[in-house]
Amino acid sequence: MGSAEDFTKNYKGETGLRNDPDDCLSAAYKADKNIVINLKHGDHVAGQCEINSVLKDRLCLKHPSYLFCMSAITGELFSQGNSWHFDSRVKGLGDKAIIFKNSCEFLHRINNAIQSEGFLQAYPNTGGKCSGFVRYEDFDLYNGSIGPFVKSKTHDFQKEYRLAVIDSRNDIDNYPDALFLEVGDLTDIVALVVDTDELIQQGLQREQL
Repeated sequence: MGSAEDFTKNYKGETGLRNDPDDCLSAAYKADKNIVINLKHGDHVAGQCEINSVLKDRLCLKHPSYLFCMSAITGELFSQGNSWHFDSRVKGLGDKAIIFKNSCEFLHRINNAIQSEGFLQAYPNTGGKCSGFVRYEDFDLYNGSIGPFVKSKTHDFQKEYRLAVIDSRNDIDNYPDALFLEVGDLTDIVALVVDTDELIQQGLQREQL
């Protein structure tokens, strides 16, 4: 799992696929119709938003947070027919793709690995949820909380499902840049490994039962 902070950075040569300066914002608000928004944490005013401007807030979490991002193939993708193709931009995320034939078992093993590490916690205001589908919103119009499971609609093509946790340890001087979860051998639930180009060009077919 990569550091959430790294996902917000603009790396040299980055295509805009992995990095997202708005990733894991706490909230975003748009002022309109002569409304002025003051954002407070306790008695401290963190920012002010006036008409036709957007105020974005990111809580400074005490502990580092980590993300693991995947694409989710769901029935909703086939709402317009029995075939669906990945957007060509996903090739920028990697030349190969691993497809799991048992997503429930995969997530079960992931959750067991998270629970075995007592210092890993869910993000605030997620209801204790450490994984979930990403919802995409227009941040130029959006008002409300965000967190790790809401992203800008510019990333909608990724069809993302992600893991998101916080390292709550207080007794270490330096937090790692990446967090490794020991989930064991996954070959029994891997359906196939394919070229990303195949998912783009040939796509996926839904069989009618």
